[in-house]
Amino acid sequence: LVLVTMLMLLVMVQASEDADAETWSQDYAVRTDSANWQRLDVDGDSVYVVYIRSSIGTFVSFLRFHNGTAWSTELAVSGTQTATSQVEVAADNGIAHVLYVDWTDGDGDIYYTAYNGISWTRASQVSSVKPGVNAEYPDIDVEDGTVHVVWNEDADEDGDKDVFYRSGNGFIWSDIDEVPAMDRGTHQDTPSVTVADGDVHVTWRDRDGSDFDVMHRMFNGTHWGNEVEVGLAETTKAQYWPQTVVTSQGAHMFYTQIDTGGQHTYMRRNVGGTWVPPEYVGKDRMSGDEVLYRVAAEKDHLVITYSTNVNPTHILFRHYYNGWWRTEETVVSNPAGLVRGADIDLVNGIAHVVYNSKDPRGDWYDTIYTSASLDNANPIAWMMEVVPYWMNGTTMNLSWEAQDSYWLSSVTVQYRYSTDNVTWDRWTVVRTVDADRRVAGGLVPFTPSDGDGFYEFKAYAIDLVGKSEDPSMEPESMAGLDTTDPTGSIVMNGGDEYTGNSTVTLTLTYGDATSGVAGVRFAEEAVGGDEPWDNPLDTKEWDIGTTEGTYTVAYQVMDVTGRISRTYTASIFLDTADPEGTITINGGAGWTNSVDVSLDLTSTDTGSGITEVRIADDAIGGDEPWENPLDTKAWTLPEGEGPHQVAYQVRDAAGRTSPVYLASINLDTVAPTGSIIMGGGDTLTTERTVTLSLTYDDVTSGVAGIRLSEEAVGGDEPWDNPVETKEWELSAGSGLKTIYYQVQDVSGLVSEVYSVSITLDAEDPTGAITLSDGVTLVNTATVDLALTFDDATSNIVGIRISEEAVGGDEPWDNPVEALEFILSAGDGQKTIYFQVLDEAGRESPVYTIS
Repeated sequence: LVLVTMLMLLVMVQASEDADAETWSQDYAVRTDSANWQRLDVDGDSVYVVYIRSSIGTFVSFLRFHNGTAWSTELAVSGTQTATSQVEVAADNGIAHVLYVDWTDGDGDIYYTAYNGISWTRASQVSSVKPGVNAEYPDIDVEDGTVHVVWNEDADEDGDKDVFYRSGNGFIWSDIDEVPAMDRGTHQDTPSVTVADGDVHVTWRDRDGSDFDVMHRMFNGTHWGNEVEVGLAETTKAQYWPQTVVTSQGAHMFYTQIDTGGQHTYMRRNVGGTWVPPEYVGKDRMSGDEVLYRVAAEKDHLVITYSTNVNPTHILFRHYYNGWWRTEETVVSNPAGLVRGADIDLVNGIAHVVYNSKDPRGDWYDTIYTSASLDNANPIAWMMEVVPYWMNGTTMNLSWEAQDSYWLSSVTVQYRYSTDNVTWDRWTVVRTVDADRRVAGGLVPFTPSDGDGFYEFKAYAIDLVGKSEDPSMEPESMAGLDTTDPTGSIVMNGGDEYTGNSTVTLTLTYGDATSGVAGVRFAEEAVGGDEPWDNPLDTKEWDIGTTEGTYTVAYQVMDVTGRISRTYTASIFLDTADPEGTITINGGAGWTNSVDVSLDLTSTDTGSGITEVRIADDAIGGDEPWENPLDTKAWTLPEGEGPHQVAYQVRDAAGRTSPVYLASINLDTVAPTGSIIMGGGDTLTTERTVTLSLTYDDVTSGVAGIRLSEEAVGGDEPWDNPVETKEWELSAGSGLKTIYYQVQDVSGLVSEVYSVSITLDAEDPTGAITLSDGVTLVNTATVDLALTFDDATSNIVGIRISEEAVGGDEPWDNPVEALEFILSAGDGQKTIYFQVLDEAGRESPVYTIS
């Protein structure tokens, strides 16, 4: 479709070009005073024009050149030049090579000189140096620095003119060759020379009486080919002014022929070594004259200038390419006078014309220059589709095609790269190739060196004129590179190592950074055979076996290019047996006095192994959290006295759960109570052995033991069985004795420490009796007694005094330290008895005084 469109476009361009004449530049007067015999040659952007002017009294050759920017001043061609008649120029590599005819010594001699932009070389004669020999009608061409010249002269002094050729570098010249193959006694004159690809084409006119024929001969650098009569072999039709040019289609010879009604221009082409019949190339008029001036060629383009003798006179132009002639155009028309002597050159699609025009202001001729571009359309190039789209990473050939209405010069293939088919790098040149033809195509090797990703291609052409197609960012063909295998992953049951179910869930990933994933496939153990490819999916239910053991699923990914990932596998162990466990609280105790208890746990599994356990008060009902297995765990019971239950369950790696195991314990948080009474409540005793009256009580778990000590309890004192009374022997020594008592219940709670004290009085009190004045003889029955009493333990509570021995049931009096005592009647020795009683009821010895 693209090619058809392009060909249609070409036809449209050709049709439009045929309809429109060229646009010629404004005339420029190279010389405005008596100039003639103008010639030009173009080298790149430089235009060289030579001409002869006679305004200075002699005919002198001059050169002017345009360097692409401006015209130079007028330069006299180097040499004697006292009189010149004809001048020719050929430019090559910045050097203007000039031939001219010099008549200084009275005969015509051909001289050569060259101008390099700065100075002229010394002129040298290239024609015969024989005196009296006239050399005329020189022509010159240059290729690769070699100068080729032809001319005609009567050097053999046989009375007729012959055509001669020689070549050189401007300083050293080859021997002179006579071009015609045989001397027929006729005149050969007005030669022209054209060099193309090393072949030298020489044409001339052969004049035998009234028979004028045009001839051609070619020199390949070693020997001359056959001489060929190119014009029609008719004695009644004379041909003259022959010129040969070479295009990509071969050699083309032009000449003017005298026909009925006037002179007309013809062309003959050499196809495969054979000259085809002549073709009339002038306008379709068989009356009036057409005089062929000059011909130029480039690639498959031919341009000619010729004139007509109608009034006004015209310089005409015609363009031939691709096998057909465009419409004749008028370069200049001068109603005031003559136009003549046009020369033409065709370089880079621009036709350059120089001609001679009679100035309407006077009787002289001006040398005029004009030009026109023959290419007014841009070239086009396009890329062909890359098949297959996905490249394999090696060098591939990109196919391009291009065409231009004039002639292609080059085609540049570009590419750009993207990793994601969204963001693109800049366009980069793959290669620029010569496209030396009108319609071209070819292959450009391309190695996708940017790596995997997406590549887009486009081509743009530049034609011989230097035009390029309008720039575009749009690609013309596309391709992708995928040299990386796709990737994926497979996870079974979220990565679990074990399962208790024969149906598992495969979680899958698949990816390909470039071409994308086309399919996935699965198999048990391994893939790689003829397993079918499925559409990519994220999850898949898969049935393993029913027997306990390890199962493996293999998985592969394929991308659009057919690249296959490595094999990914996932394994899982099928566990068909439930796990087991046990739980006890506080080592199996029935009671606890704290909500904080210790759980003793066990868990076993013969298959996948225990992974988690969970614990709850009373029962397990579903959403209790799972935790890592452990041997013991601190647990807090709910508040509340009485029995409590803890539930426990085990889960293995396969997800199988054990039965719910239960353990119970009773909670008692209320401490027991008790009381102690010693000696029936006495606070003083004289006996070391006392009777303890004990009480104990616990509202929940019951009393488990009691403990007694004369030292504070609360340490590691042993516990005894509960009793209500207990005989207790106080420690030795009198003094305050304290008994400590504590109760413990079954849960291990202990009561507060109860205590009871009693004073043990194990020593009798003491005392003394004396008379207050210390006398032992009195004369009155009333005496003052001085009493003393003391007890180390208890208080003195009573004394008794009598003249009779005490120790019975005599009453006790309150203790006093002084006492008036009335002795019994009658003189004589009196004895008074004194005894002390302490609080414990202990009596002192009986003290006496007489």
